[in-house]
Amino acid sequence: MKDEEKKSKKKSKAKSGEKKAAKELKVATEKATTAATPAVKKSPVKKAVAKKAAVKKSAVKKTPAKKVPAPTFDQVQVRAYLIAEKRLTKGLPGTSHGDWLEAERQLRAEISA
Repeated sequence: MKDEEKKSKKKSKAKSGEKKAAKELKVATEKATTAATPAVKKSPVKKAVAKKAAVKKSAVKKTPAKKVPAPTFDQVQVRAYLIAEKRLTKGLPGTSHGDWLEAERQLRAEISA
């Protein structure tokens, strides 16, 4: 019986020791966290500088990109037909959708140039 009582006492001491260590670790972690992040007072000078920087940023205006008119449906249709005709006579692979996209690309390049 005495052996069993000693074992149970050792287990309870070990459990209480683990709980105590966990509690101490938690307290130490909380202290370290609060010590690592001290309260910082913001100076009014920094606020004024920040306001001036904001004013300068808003004063600089970006020039809007030039709006290039999109090619009309008829222009794209004719160009896609010509591309498809050339492709088929040369026996090259492709689709009508690819011809249409190529026609749009070519027309946009011509208009923006």
